[in-house]
Amino acid sequence: MRATARPGWPRLKACRGTDCRWVFIDSSRNTSRRWCDMAVCGNRAKSASFRTRRSASEPVA
Repeated sequence: MRATARPGWPRLKACRGTDCRWVFIDSSRNTSRRWCDMAVCGNRAKSASFRTRRSASEPVA
């Protein structure tokens, strides 16, 4: 409740990782950060997206 009263409340975000439950403070200039850690959660999300795009574009044999 104390966090909601502070001016930095919009910068407090939940990680978008499917299996992550972390909350972080978005310190990016335009508040566009999505993951708690790019090396873990961000990498997993981007790898999954790549695999999905790659499998959709491959011709069926």
